[in-house]
Amino acid sequence: MSPLECGKVSTTSPRQPESVNIAVFEHVSTTEESEWEFARLGQDLYRFFDIFNEAFFNGKLTTPILSLDSARIRTGGTYRIGRNGFGAKNHININRRHLDLPMVIVLAILLHEQIHQWQHEITKNYGKPPYHNVEFYKKADELGIPGNKRNKRCQLLGMKAPFLTVCEAHGIDTNGVVIQPPPESEMKGQSKLKKWSCGCTNVRVAVADFQAVCLKCRRKFKRA
Repeated sequence: MSPLECGKVSTTSPRQPESVNIAVFEHVSTTEESEWEFARLGQDLYRFFDIFNEAFFNGKLTTPILSLDSARIRTGGTYRIGRNGFGAKNHININRRHLDLPMVIVLAILLHEQIHQWQHEITKNYGKPPYHNVEFYKKADELGIPGNKRNKRCQLLGMKAPFLTVCEAHGIDTNGVVIQPPPESEMKGQSKLKKWSCGCTNVRVAVADFQAVCLKCRRKFKRA
């Protein structure tokens, strides 16, 4: 992978970033690796935020706060809807526990969170938690980072153009990088809830030994 330059504060967005966002960006941009082990990566992520912003969002996203904090292992990254713990908005976190993955996958996580920001800032159609609605999945697929629609989590199914094309054009090695598919059960949307019926009413419960009588027909519920 060729050397990467530092990013810049987006100036094409009609919504200018708040001063705290600019301050964090400038701090990361001037921090040496001797002071912070993730300094270079932080600078690279700001640069690619700007690249993706111009390529995929017409430069309309404001410069966020980018952090590299640890989170649950199944979480690749997060975009904070609203303001974070110190009052800043547009906060993207990339899970530190996944920074050993190939750079192209880390960038896919970044782009995923930028789609959340796009919905929050531009379309206002971010819905309800976990904020993966029809518009989100359509945009992700269009940009080349399709997600698993079955379980509504931030689960990357693969990578393709135009995402890979943009990455390769800016020196990112994408050869031999394979996304591990989710378990078949998750793809099928299987649930632990089982169907039981008394004859007039159906219910779904996660209890293996479900003992209940219908108050309407007075019959016992049985596995349907």
